[in-house]
Amino acid sequence: MKQICGRIWLGRLKVMFSRIGLYFSYINFIILVMTFYSVTGYRYAPLWMFLLASGIGAVCIGGIDYFVMLPSEQAFLNQQFARHKNPLCDDIKYIKQKLEEVK
Repeated sequence: MKQICGRIWLGRLKVMFSRIGLYFSYINFIILVMTFYSVTGYRYAPLWMFLLASGIGAVCIGGIDYFVMLPSEQAFLNQQFARHKNPLCDDIKYIKQKLEEVK
């Protein structure tokens, strides 16, 4: 099977909605934290401590994503890039071959 030649506007629309969805997830997280606090969280800690713990938790998750998941994802994408007959990868191999000939 071959991939169809896609329309640029459709890809642009998908990227735009994906990026907008990220901001809605931030808003959803804040609402979720405040709902949890108002239902049961107030029994365990004052609001400032609860918000501080939530912020620290979000920063820790971001750190894990940045330092562990992002390099792994990039390595996977690079592997897929090289494996699936990408013309740019062929060009790089050709350039490297020519450089070796020049040396």
